[in-house]
Amino acid sequence: MAKNALPDSGLILNGEVIGRKRRQIDLAGGKIRYVITLRIMAGDNVFSVDRWCDVKLPSDCPVTGSPVSMPVRIRTFTTKSGVSRTGLEWGPQSSEEEF
Repeated sequence: MAKNALPDSGLILNGEVIGRKRRQIDLAGGKIRYVITLRIMAGDNVFSVDRWCDVKLPSDCPVTGSPVSMPVRIRTFTTKSGVSRTGLEWGPQSSEEEF
């Protein structure tokens, strides 16, 4: 499989974008990151999916009202206060590295 190709199977979220939200995260050293959250209506359910990125609005961000068939991944992490959280993410993994 090509490095950036989508797999033939996995979690695909099909629905309509019903909202978008952007949060700015100020990091040490003056670096800024953004979290883009899409709200997607899939049937009777609403899902929120996040994307961390270095730009305010990625060029591949769908607009509100558009239908999507979006590959997503599940992310589980522990907050600084020790609480475990799970969420859905979309878009490329910018922190991905091979080892």
